[in-house]
Amino acid sequence: MSENNGNMIADNRRIAKNTAVLYLRSIIMLLISLYTSRVILQTLGVSDYGIIGAVAGAVGMFSMVTNSFTGAISRFITFELGKGDNSRLNTIFCTSVNTLYILSAIIILLGLTLGLWFLNTTMNIPTERLTAANWVMVTSVVSMVIAIQCTPYTATIVAHEHMSAFAYLNIIEAVLKLAIVFLLQLGEYDKLILYSLLMLGVSITMRLTYIVFCRKKYPECKYHAAIDKGTMGEMFGFAGWTGLNSIVYTFNKQGVEMLINIFFGVMYNAARSIATQVEGMINQFVGNFTSAMSPQITKLYAAGEKEQMFTLICRGAKFSYFLLLFFALPIFFEAETLLDIWLGTYPEKAILFIRLSLLLSMAYMTGNTLLTGCFAVGKIRSYSIAASIVSSFLFIGTLILYHLGFRMEWTYAIGLAVLLMMTGARLAFLHNRIGFPISMFFKTVLLRLSVVTIIAVIIPIAIYIYVTPGLFRLILTIIATTASCALTVYYLGLDSTERNKVVQYIMSKFRKNV
Repeated sequence: MSENNGNMIADNRRIAKNTAVLYLRSIIMLLISLYTSRVILQTLGVSDYGIIGAVAGAVGMFSMVTNSFTGAISRFITFELGKGDNSRLNTIFCTSVNTLYILSAIIILLGLTLGLWFLNTTMNIPTERLTAANWVMVTSVVSMVIAIQCTPYTATIVAHEHMSAFAYLNIIEAVLKLAIVFLLQLGEYDKLILYSLLMLGVSITMRLTYIVFCRKKYPECKYHAAIDKGTMGEMFGFAGWTGLNSIVYTFNKQGVEMLINIFFGVMYNAARSIATQVEGMINQFVGNFTSAMSPQITKLYAAGEKEQMFTLICRGAKFSYFLLLFFALPIFFEAETLLDIWLGTYPEKAILFIRLSLLLSMAYMTGNTLLTGCFAVGKIRSYSIAASIVSSFLFIGTLILYHLGFRMEWTYAIGLAVLLMMTGARLAFLHNRIGFPISMFFKTVLLRLSVVTIIAVIIPIAIYIYVTPGLFRLILTIIATTASCALTVYYLGLDSTERNKVVQYIMSKFRKNV
């Protein structure tokens, strides 16, 4: 066996192991999230629940100051590990932490001045809940700053591919949020204010936990108050161009949330928040795979293994989409029944928004690993300019359509078009910079995804049309979609090499149990 083949097998095993660990984390977090979401919605009510979503959109606008820099931190730490240059890791880490202190001060200043002004003068908040909304704004700003400060620590854990530690820390955070559900039942305090304060407490606790763990585990996390000007200049050079994408992304996500609040009110924010939460739960499962795989893409590029990098990008995009399809299909067709079981009472528009959000997730997943490849290359000026121009259409288009009187859901149609164009921009960038074969991506990814999706939905559509809604149809749909996806993915989605690996894996597990 050649050295390259040996390394590839070891990398694949590491990806599989890390994915399994992250899936276990996601299952635990999903169960906790399903319970806490239901209780919090019932405890706060739909209006207060919508206020949380609306304020989160306003607070998120200020994250554009740091989002690009946090992405740069993750890239630089992972890249240096791929090169094996341990001497620079501590320099990068300390420079990252100290620079984020400066940027966090800017966030607090903007959030507690412009943020509060915007909340009290422009946002569509019921007058009697304005005081509580101000509390939510203040605690959300501080919580966001604390979360930003955790970036160098989480980036280090992921770069080292110690996903078990990452999973345990995430589970601790989920358990603390579960405790909030029970604490909300105590006393006669304003529930929304109490909830915001308790969430701030969770952020502080997790910040301290990450610091203690990483300083004990990783030598490069030994902090000292210094900034290396050369390293900071490289980071700002990278972050400067990704900053364009960060600003546009913030307008896309948080800006549209505010537009919905201004044009339609907190009830629509509540419906969209539920849809976003469902989308987030599913993407978390798929993200386990991409999180375990992304460091490998960056490290392969750093080591000069471009062909392996190309193969991993294509397989990553394909497998990520297939994983999403398994979860998305039953939820897409049975959203109403699932919401009845999960929440009981919910805004009517939540069903439509969930289905539209799932379609956006499927479009996004086709280009997710391409984005990782772009960041691995590092010289992203041309990509950032093109991506920013394309992405800006979402916020601008939504604003124009809402002014013209179009319905709220039209923002999803614009979002779908933008995501497809973004995939094209990433393909063009990688092709021009490192010779990524576009035809390979179309044949091995897009063509197979299209064929699998079209065939996999035939049986679920028939069940949806001809079977009465209810628990029986839900169970039947889950069974049918699982079988349909499994068969179509195996026979039409995988190539012969991948099918052989699947058979060998199943046979090896079977032999162990015999």
